[in-house]
Amino acid sequence: MAKIEDFLNLDPELAEKLRRRGYGTVEAIASARVSELTSRRYGITKTMAKKLKSAARKAVGVDFKQGDRL
Repeated sequence: MAKIEDFLNLDPELAEKLRRRGYGTVEAIASARVSELTSRRYGITKTMAKKLKSAARKAVGVDFKQGDRL
């Protein structure tokens, strides 16, 4: 299985932080809310979370909206 850093061009430290928070796959990052990815503890800003989510969505080739956003 490919590592998330391979798909999203992340440094290994950030990838490990995401895995610790339960985001071990590109699909998990793509489907997460920006607010869920953001973490002061792990140094993931809202801007960074938006970029991660966008890159993950491109990597998996989906363009979907969450149900509450329809």
